[in-house]
Amino acid sequence: MSSPVKTFKDNDLPQCNAADLNSYLNEINNAILGAGLSLAPADLAQLREATIIQGLASTLHDVAGTVDNIILSAKGGKTTSSAYYDGMRLLFFVENSNTTDFPTIQLGGLSQKPLKMPNGSPVEADVLKGFVEIVYQAADDRFVLALQSGGGGSQGPGSNRLFYPSDQSLKTTYQLAGDKNWMMAGPLVVEPSATLTVAPGARLAVV
Repeated sequence: MSSPVKTFKDNDLPQCNAADLNSYLNEINNAILGAGLSLAPADLAQLREATIIQGLASTLHDVAGTVDNIILSAKGGKTTSSAYYDGMRLLFFVENSNTTDFPTIQLGGLSQKPLKMPNGSPVEADVLKGFVEIVYQAADDRFVLALQSGGGGSQGPGSNRLFYPSDQSLKTTYQLAGDKNWMMAGPLVVEPSATLTVAPGARLAVV
């Protein structure tokens, strides 16, 4: 942490001592080293470069743990965030799909957080695949799935991904947002405890 804020006034001696200056310099050096750069006193753009690198590293992450309990860390040995914050965006790549409906996300040594769909429903098995983007919501203390581009759980022999499995019954009340086209493979059974609502302007195609 830097020293307390001090002011400089015209025609007065600077109210800043050696400890203050060393503190500021150490913070700058730590930012540069934390971005994986080597200190180069003649390079006056290192702090800017370090900020860009850390900004990218805070988004794209390495993956460890399991497909259902994913542990993320900043790529390339960069500094992993030490706290969750509202709106935090994390991007990562997973080889194999999740096997349960309740995957969790853990950033570095922080606590695990549940991963949900934007409407609060579980991220069902076989959904996470390929590049995945998630966003942290502080109000609900959870991550939500913003994007996944790996085929949505397509299956097939070996690496031949051809078929998209889906459930045959709706067990939880759900609404299809308006101004969008929706498609599913039928037939579909809506359980007595559930309701499917197609909002005005939405179109649902069952094939």
